[in-house]
Amino acid sequence: MSSSLKIKTIRNIGLNAFANLTKFFLSAIASIILAQNLSASDYGVVGFAMLFINFLSRFSDIGITDAVIRKDKLDDRGLYTGYTTKFFLGIIICAVVFLLAPQAKYFFDNGAIETVIKVLSVSFVISTFGFLPTCLLTRDLNYRKLIIPQLFSAITNAALSIILALTGFNYWSIVWANIVSSTISVIIANCVRPTKIKFQFDKTIFYDYISFGGNLFLSGLLIYLIFNADNFVVGTVIGSSALGLYAIAFNWGSMISGRLYDVVHSVLFPTFSRIQNNSDKLKTSYLKVLEYMTFIGVLSNLSLLLCSKEFLYFVLGHGTDKWMPALTTFRIMLIYGIIRTFLEPVGNVLLALGKSNLLLKSSLISGAIELSLLYPAAHYFGIEGVAILVTLAYSAQYLIYFPFLKNEVDLDYIDLLRIVKPVMLSAVVISVLVFALDRFFTSDSLFSFAQKIIFSMIGYALFYNAITKWKLFKEAAALINTIRTY
Repeated sequence: MSSSLKIKTIRNIGLNAFANLTKFFLSAIASIILAQNLSASDYGVVGFAMLFINFLSRFSDIGITDAVIRKDKLDDRGLYTGYTTKFFLGIIICAVVFLLAPQAKYFFDNGAIETVIKVLSVSFVISTFGFLPTCLLTRDLNYRKLIIPQLFSAITNAALSIILALTGFNYWSIVWANIVSSTISVIIANCVRPTKIKFQFDKTIFYDYISFGGNLFLSGLLIYLIFNADNFVVGTVIGSSALGLYAIAFNWGSMISGRLYDVVHSVLFPTFSRIQNNSDKLKTSYLKVLEYMTFIGVLSNLSLLLCSKEFLYFVLGHGTDKWMPALTTFRIMLIYGIIRTFLEPVGNVLLALGKSNLLLKSSLISGAIELSLLYPAAHYFGIEGVAILVTLAYSAQYLIYFPFLKNEVDLDYIDLLRIVKPVMLSAVVISVLVFALDRFFTSDSLFSFAQKIIFSMIGYALFYNAITKWKLFKEAAALINTIRTY
């Protein structure tokens, strides 16, 4: 990676990290207040509606966005062929949702589901107007402007959902906040990167996009099924309240790993694409990203895992046992979040090398495991059984990823062990310490929870840096100094 590209990448990750950290805190605050004011059934209604919306959203892009971003030389024909495809797909999918929405009542035990789905479907049309500025800003690696609409959208979503929840709008507080924040994001994106809208279609370019995006689309569709089939089965087999409990556990269990992925993926995909022909640089860059992500991911998820009971009771439950039935599931999903932290950086390497077919293959393996066992897991073991199955099925993707990394970028077990060893050793040590000292954190208050989680985070960070001789901090300081003097 050239010096200028390296500096730009670091700056962009920093900007993206700032944006996602801000979004995380806004989302966390909103989620806490919503959890305190909405019922499990309210979460179930929105969660089930989003199953339909998220499923059909796979068909509203079919990999076009990533294909446009990755294209080596992009002219107006290529750009507007992508936009035209995206626009008409959005219109078609919105119409399909309106036609299919009435069928949702046959799967879910709440009659409001049809109206909620129809309202959320408007987002398919709204999002098409943000396609052009988003693609161009991403290709230019201009994250200084790209994060602006994201921040405005996050602020709007958090503020509006809180206001509506406190004024009695129940599940509609989440629905309307989603629609309004999407609109704000599109408006701001077109303000920071004004782009002329026009329709143009080139059949050859379209087929080129489809050849790349086809596997990506199918992989994304399978990943969606993997991530959401559990919600569907829980909602239909066990009911809306159980789905609300599962949604709380899954959302908080995967929130940190999801935000980490958002921080690095949109930056590393176009960056790795530029060094796709240099396997040594690609390997070095991947391992460095993995090192930082696993440190942060394990630090955050493990600390929350060690304080999970207090978090559900004092923070989300506001001093009640409202969400305590989700405790075991929540703990399982936090482990799942840690595993995601280890696996997801591989996706950037796969896409940069144009190996979207391997994403599809790994998704097929994971999907086959999960979908074949999901119903019996829910029926016999409840939401805890579903959580275990989801974690195991997701982990199976490494059966495809590691051989690929070994062959394509010459990665071996020693390279991974160098990253994993200090992380896991630190996790074991701090877990033992917290359990041994648990009696000192039994004052049954929010302050006790704060003490425990701070102790867990600081203890993990200190032990990790002691055995690595403060390597990450020294590297981070050197990078900051390089950026300042560049």
